[in-house]
Order: sequence, then structure tokens, then C-alpha cells
Amino acid sequence: CRESLAAYLEQNPTPVSDAEWASAVAVSRALAAECTRNHEALLPRMGSAESARDMDRVRAALGVEQVSYLGFSYGTALGASYARLFPERVRAMVLDGAIDPGFDLLTFVAEQAEAVEAALLAWDEAALREGWHGIAELESVYARAKSAPIPSAAGGRAAQAGDVLYGSVEAVIEPVSGWRELALALDAALRGDGGAFVRLADRYFRRRSDGTSGLRVDAQLAVLCADLHRPASPDAYRAALPQIERRAPHIGSANLTSFLPCAFWPEPARRPEPLRDVPGERILVLAGRDDPLTPHAWGERLARAARRAHEAGKPV
Repeated sequence: CRESLAAYLEQNPTPVSDAEWASAVAVSRALAAECTRNHEALLPRMGSAESARDMDRVRAALGVEQVSYLGFSYGTALGASYARLFPERVRAMVLDGAIDPGFDLLTFVAEQAEAVEAALLAWDEAALREGWHGIAELESVYARAKSAPIPSAAGGRAAQAGDVLYGSVEAVIEPVSGWRELALALDAALRGDGGAFVRLADRYFRRRSDGTSGLRVDAQLAVLCADLHRPASPDAYRAALPQIERRAPHIGSANLTSFLPCAFWPEPARRPEPLRDVPGERILVLAGRDDPLTPHAWGERLARAARRAHEAGKPV
């Protein structure tokens, strides 16, 4: 869905006014419409359950009765889906940076935003200790970029509000080297050079020079929109904004707005079934205490589900 992708990546990430929200809705609707035009038959089959069935075809082609599986990040959702559908075919499974896709989109957005917010606060504490610019300066630079893009001294694309916000996220998820990058980017931006934020944001999205993304943001959306139980109206997303912003003042609005295309997705989301009848203690769930992208709470939730499934599967 590449024709609409650039506008989606460059949109105002924190719409406030009616006009800003209307623009976000239009961008999201256009992306969903292009995806539907190009891939209408494929989109309903982009969920993790369908991929898990594909994975079982691979197992069958290899001629083995059971699989051993290692999944990272969203690969953990694929592993959990496989265990749901084919519990008897799991020999051993490690799910690292765990995501349980069996909850709703608004919960997913809020909990992830809270984890990123915690990472921002950890960086701000380090900035105070090190004498760097911190959150107050970041808010100032973000407001400036939202008013008018900050030029890059070396030429090229100017830093827009989204570059500042997602560039900051890219930096804070990599302590301590990323923290120093963010401090330097802020120092440059305060002097009128937004180039460092452009580079950080491009790294976050793996954005190429032609505007496309190596991250395949459109494919990510297709999977998430299929996996997560989600509101079917953009009005429900806007109604959820105040609560999410209270939980994560700097990133909550942007995280929710990034999922707005799901409101226009052609197929309703199907809530995945819970784990059941997993034979024996065959799933190890790993979760980092301060992981900002796959929060610790998700790992705890998936581990509890696996434990309940194991207990339910024990012979009486």
C-alpha cells in the first residue's frame, strides 16, 4: 500500500483540533482503502492464526510430528497462535519479548505507550544526572516542529513533528548510546538543525531515500488489524484519546493515531482463542522488566495463559 504510506508516516502524530483529527482520519482511510484495493482477498488472511496454519504446513512438509520454536517480539504472537491451534504439535517453545494477541487494540496501545513513557522518564532522569537537555527541551522542540519543520543543516528533509517524536522513541529504546544520541539531537535542534531527528526517525521506520519503509509498516498494520479486537469507528479512537494521554502524555496519542487505519479495515477482527491443552510444561516466556516495545505486563499475561493451559491439560 505504498502510494499512501508516505502521507501516513509524515502525518501529525498528535492531532488535537477537529481539523487535525479530520486530517488523520483522511490519511488513515486512504491507506486502508489502498490496501483493500490492492489486496482485498489477502487482508482477511493476514492474521497470526493464518500464519500459524502456514507454519504447520511447513512442519508437515518436513515430515516431523512436533516443532521446536523460538520467537521474538511479534514472533511470540505467532508462536502463541500456533500453540492455540496445534497444542499437541508443540515439542518446546521459547517466546522472547512476549506479545499475547488475545486482547483488544486499545489495551495494546495504552500498555505499550506506558512502557515507552517509562523509558522516556528513565532517559530524563539520566539527562538530569548528566547535564543533558531533557523532557522539557524535547517538548519545546516538538512544539516547534509541529508549528514548522526544523531544517536540516546538511540539506535534505526537514524534521517534522513525527520525526521528533519517533526519533525520540528510537533513541530511548537503546540506553545508553541512544540516550546520548537524543541529547545531541536535542542540542542541534535547539540551534535550528533538525537533521539528527530525521536520521533517528528514518532508522526507526527503516525508511529509504524513496520514502518507502523497510519496516513494512503496511504489513504490520495488516497483521495487527487482523489480530487485535478493535473499535470499528474512528469516533471510538478519538473518545479513547484522553484516557490514553493521561497514561502516557508524550506518546499515547501518537500510538493510538498510528492504529487509526484499523477503523477502516475491510474485515472485522476475530478475537483469538485462549491457549488450551498444552501438553506438559513446554512453553518458556521471557520478558524484559524495562522493555519499552513489548512491556513486561504482556509477558506476564502470556505466561499466565500458558500456565493455565498447562494446568487444564493435566490428566485427572
